[in-house]
Amino acid sequence: MNTVPFGVNWDDAVTGCKAIGAQLASIESQCDQDKVFELSAKVSTWIGGNDKTTEGTFVWPNGNEFYKSSAAVSGVFAKLSSAFNSNAQATQHCVTIKDSGEWDDIVCTKFQNYICEKTAYA
Repeated sequence: MNTVPFGVNWDDAVTGCKAIGAQLASIESQCDQDKVFELSAKVSTWIGGNDKTTEGTFVWPNGNEFYKSSAAVSGVFAKLSSAFNSNAQATQHCVTIKDSGEWDDIVCTKFQNYICEKTAYA
């Protein structure tokens, strides 16, 4: 995983990750959560979750769902803020890890740092 220390919107973060053969970070376990939160330096940072394809269904870049039908998907790791998917649902499609470590959906045009991940090679 790698963090990029300058602000861009979510789409530019996706492009920046792809440029280095990576994707925005997914958080699918407590271990992932701890690592991404550490790399974020407790600053709101883009991660890969979004509901751009289907409103209200949030997925990671690999397509795994973590929020659907107004609730976290059962049995799937999630650290959602109390405000997740509660305001301006029609315009908040991109997920940030907040300075508290919780995730929130916000407008994709906000400028933030971002964290990329790619497969490690042996």
